[in-house]
Amino acid sequence: MKYIALILIGILTACSSSTFEQEQDQINTVIIQYDSLLQKLKNMDISSSSPNLKRYKQALAYSKTKLSTDKKPSLKTMNYLNDLKLMKRQFKNAPNQKKGFVNNIIKNQEQLQNLINDIDNGIFNNKELNVIIIREKQAFEGLLIQLNEFQSAYKNYEMRFDSLVKLNQIFNYE
Repeated sequence: MKYIALILIGILTACSSSTFEQEQDQINTVIIQYDSLLQKLKNMDISSSSPNLKRYKQALAYSKTKLSTDKKPSLKTMNYLNDLKLMKRQFKNAPNQKKGFVNNIIKNQEQLQNLINDIDNGIFNNKELNVIIIREKQAFEGLLIQLNEFQSAYKNYEMRFDSLVKLNQIFNYE
């Protein structure tokens, strides 16, 4: 009788560990996907942010020399200056945003590694684990979307800023 009980326990253990292998593979896949995001961030060039801030200051100084102190600037001029200020904010925040993405990715990878350790220690049942894996995949997808938006927006701001700086020299300040 004892042998039958041991055999049943062995079979149950083997079955449960095989199902958790699939979950561990899913978690490892997400960790690898985070590695690719880190690589994408390393390849993302935001080195223009500092020079663009300097160009912003020069453009703003030039604009101030062209503005009349006698009268209030026109709506067109104010919109132009506001557009310039929006550019400043983007270039000033870009390095911190990039660093925030890196920190977030590293933290998420550590949590996933801890999850694998928890699985090895038998802390979760199948249902709990599947809910956690779905949440982790959703977190990855959300971060991927944010990173793609950041990358696209930064490129757009660079192009927009270049056109604003060129316009600065010929802009009719009213």
